[in-house]
Amino acid sequence: MKPRMYRAPVGAGPLFVCIAVSGLLSACQEPPPTEIAPPPSVRTMEIGSAELGGLRQLPGRIEASERAELSFRVAGKLQQLSVAEGDQVEQGQALATLAQQDFKTVLADREAAFKRAAADFKRAGELIGDGYITRRDFDQIEARYKRTSASLGQAKADMEYTVLRAPFAGIVARRHVENHEEVVIGEPVFSLRSSDSVDVKFDVPESLIILVEDAANSPGQDRIAVTARFSAAPGVEFPLAFKEIAKKADPKSKTFEVTYLMEPPEAFNVLPGMTASVTINMPSLRGAVFNIPERAVFGDIYMQPKVWLLDTEAMSVSSRPVRVGRLTGDSIEVLDGLEPGDVLVTSPTNFLLEGQQVQFAPNAEPVTPESV
Repeated sequence: MKPRMYRAPVGAGPLFVCIAVSGLLSACQEPPPTEIAPPPSVRTMEIGSAELGGLRQLPGRIEASERAELSFRVAGKLQQLSVAEGDQVEQGQALATLAQQDFKTVLADREAAFKRAAADFKRAGELIGDGYITRRDFDQIEARYKRTSASLGQAKADMEYTVLRAPFAGIVARRHVENHEEVVIGEPVFSLRSSDSVDVKFDVPESLIILVEDAANSPGQDRIAVTARFSAAPGVEFPLAFKEIAKKADPKSKTFEVTYLMEPPEAFNVLPGMTASVTINMPSLRGAVFNIPERAVFGDIYMQPKVWLLDTEAMSVSSRPVRVGRLTGDSIEVLDGLEPGDVLVTSPTNFLLEGQQVQFAPNAEPVTPESV
């Protein structure tokens, strides 16, 4: 069979022939190479040691468990200051006394007025029974008796108020006045603080406050271990007992103030205003719990929470189911599924595939998890 010969259409000129030949030559050339997209960039964090991460050290400050600014409830001239700064006092002990002469005069006058009113009231009670006085006169005598009785009671109270007494056992922290000075009602005379225990206050971030609050309400054997250390006693830890947690965060630091009680040590004097290093042993509460960015957790089609882990040698990702806990701010607890040393992909997490190759995001700062 003879090969068929291609013939140009009748009337075709040289231009048609050139175009046909050019098309045949183009068909014989290789197609241009396809550009391969670079692997997606991810940000990561390395899961730290649960045992080390569980020990939280926070700066603490010392305050008196009980403190009061003591002042007189009556005005007068100081006659005696019975204690000095730093003295240990007992509950009810006299601390200062005002000059009492004027108060004694008032008291004697009101005692005399009361005796007269009491005698008149007694006699009026006998007379009204016999009809010798009217009911109106009796009511006036009775009212005078009650007024003088109240005035006498106030004079006795003012006399007692001339002696300033300690409302609780403690230490005189400061004296604000000098003897023989005139003092007015409400003017501070002494600052008193308790001596049987002191408050240790420290600020806890919102990622840990729920754990600390739960620990405070747990049975004794599950209580969180909190201790304090002082530079005056290096290497010695003093146990603390829970007292209270602030219910509102500080608007600037977003932390919650926590207060623990400590018995004052015998070796040295712990004073309000001193600082301490507070250690919180979180593993004693619930074992290893990791706080990671909330955006690192995603859900599969069955709504099972998972995270992406990075194989740093192969630079590929694989998913792992996790058991999550509370969500606090931008952090979420992972109760199970993570181990120290895991490299976690924090973003992006929504468009990755199993076994996908990735690369580190440029200029990504390393992130350290909070493990408790």
